[in-house]
Amino acid sequence: MNVPARDRLSVLVYPHRQPSGPYIPAGYAVPYLPGGCPEDMADWPATDGLYPGPHQLTVCPACLADTRLGADVSDPHPTRPTTPMITALAPIPFPPTTHPSTTVLLRLLRPAGFTCLARLPLSGFPDEAVFVADDTTRDARILLHSLGLEYHLRHPDTGEALRGCLDPPVDLPALTTVLRTAGHPTPTPTPALPPLPPGARLLTPDDATHLITIGDHPAGQHSDLARNLALIDAVRAGLICVARLADGTLAFTPHPTHG
Repeated sequence: MNVPARDRLSVLVYPHRQPSGPYIPAGYAVPYLPGGCPEDMADWPATDGLYPGPHQLTVCPACLADTRLGADVSDPHPTRPTTPMITALAPIPFPPTTHPSTTVLLRLLRPAGFTCLARLPLSGFPDEAVFVADDTTRDARILLHSLGLEYHLRHPDTGEALRGCLDPPVDLPALTTVLRTAGHPTPTPTPALPPLPPGARLLTPDDATHLITIGDHPAGQHSDLARNLALIDAVRAGLICVARLADGTLAFTPHPTHG
């Protein structure tokens, strides 16, 4: 089932039983589907994980009464078509006991415009709730979970989607590069790579190692084994970063913290 963007509706859900912990929102918005919650939804965006099935993270006339047994639910209201399916209703206060690694990440994300922060019950992730950082002025979203960090951004000039993931622990210089490429302001002391050209994608160390190993790039059919082994060692040691350009070529550059 596809839902026309112009017909997007949402309801605000305030669960009666609130789980404890930092960044748990008092309520969140989910899609309202007047035609019923479908078994499948082909256009469910990656910004919201995987579609969990009917009546889970969507509300329709058939399940509205049951949803209201466990939560206060608003009347349906129109939603901008570029807004993620599931969003926190307001920024969550900064908790004083945040883990140090999260604190460093927030020092990068907040100045970059990601001020709406919350843990949301997205499906398709190993975590019960996923840490979500939204820049509502740019319709940009970052997801942080136990498997790494996902970014869903857009190039400021072309509007082209900039999407990818970074393995844990999150490489802050690499994330800074991605944010700057998408036009987000970032603290200048943070080291970063040169901006990515249009169509380029920053690779995780595992993805880069795989492509170098199998030769799945334009220069891969005539590569030098010794050079490839040296590149793989440098990638795994965090000494260099690898991007795949729009034509499939691999580009290598020193990691900012080692250059």
